[in-house]
Amino acid sequence: MFHTLIVAGRMTADPELRFMADGKEVCNFTLAVDVGFGDNKKTMWVRVAAWGKTAISVNEYMSKGRQLLVEGTLRAADDGNPRVYQKSDGTSGASFEMNAQVVRFLGSKDEGSPKKAEASIPDDIVF
Repeated sequence: MFHTLIVAGRMTADPELRFMADGKEVCNFTLAVDVGFGDNKKTMWVRVAAWGKTAISVNEYMSKGRQLLVEGTLRAADDGNPRVYQKSDGTSGASFEMNAQVVRFLGSKDEGSPKKAEASIPDDIVF
C-alpha cells in the first residue's frame, strides 16, 4: 500500500537537530495546522521528523512562526495506533506524527524570526 500525507502550517517552536547513534541527522519540529473556517476553525498539531540533508536545512533556515509545507508518511506508535493523551480539561486527544520526505519553505524570508540573514535563500526550496 501507499500513503502520502501533505500538511501546511506554522512551526510552533524552533526545530531541534540531533544525531542518531549511527551519525544520521534527524530534525524534530511541530507544525500548527488550521482546520476549518470561522467559528469552526480548530488547530491540529503535527509532530514531524526530517532526516539527513533535509534535517540540516530545516534546522539552519527555519524557526518558530515560519510556514512550511511537508509531504511524508504518517508514523504510528510501536503498537500501530496514534498516541492518545488526556488534555488539561479532561478530554482526550491524539497526537499525529509524520516522517518528512519533502519540505517546502513557504512565506517570505522576513516572516517569523529567521535564525540567519537569508538573502541568498529563495522563498520556496524543495529538499
